[in-house]
Amino acid sequence: MPVKFLVTAVQSMNCESLFMDHRPMVDKTFQPLWTFCGFPPNRGTVIRNGIPFSSRHWEKKPTEVMRILFVGRLTRRKGLHIVLEALSSLKDREWSLEVVGDGPQRQELEALAGSLGIQARVTFQGFRDDPQGWMAERDMFIFPSLDEGMGLVLMQAVQVGIPVLASDIEPVRELVGEEASLVTPGDVGRWRQSIKEVLSGEKNPPQFDPQAVPTSKDMAGSVCRFLESVIDSSR
Repeated sequence: MPVKFLVTAVQSMNCESLFMDHRPMVDKTFQPLWTFCGFPPNRGTVIRNGIPFSSRHWEKKPTEVMRILFVGRLTRRKGLHIVLEALSSLKDREWSLEVVGDGPQRQELEALAGSLGIQARVTFQGFRDDPQGWMAERDMFIFPSLDEGMGLVLMQAVQVGIPVLASDIEPVRELVGEEASLVTPGDVGRWRQSIKEVLSGEKNPPQFDPQAVPTSKDMAGSVCRFLESVIDSSR
């Protein structure tokens, strides 16, 4: 994250006086670190991470089976075990789950899918280098993280335009807005109900505004404008 290095550079260089009024901050989740470093909590300028522009674009396709996609590192904090448990109670519905990613919990999650009796519907694809290509071709993306900094794969999903079910955690709300329909993290019952409502057609999964995701070019522009304002204020 380039802005992290910018913060480090500000601390290490003899230019503290230039940044008395404002300092760069990647997103609101950095607030505790901000305070710990001795920075005034109300004097941060948020410069949100950007991602490369993608030409991939999701379009709804007619299908009898809801093709659900998870992308991420397979660790407990990503919350995939919660979704597997939720889906195990929805065996009477038409769905499949593809898991793109790898990690230390893969064997445990594969075993969990087996013990829940859903292994035939859950496919572990391993690591893939084009997650947005997968997102553009599936019906719904799930982001069940229990905790996150700034979720890169969520930003990629929103940029592509695929409908998303996501955990109600601060970085997600910062990206998609306070009014977004999100799911309680770690709550199997809530995830089961939310997925059931989508599968039954009671509700459509949220589609968030792709314009909410800054590109790398947007982020670079924000950094430049921030530095220009600091230099101007020091003159």
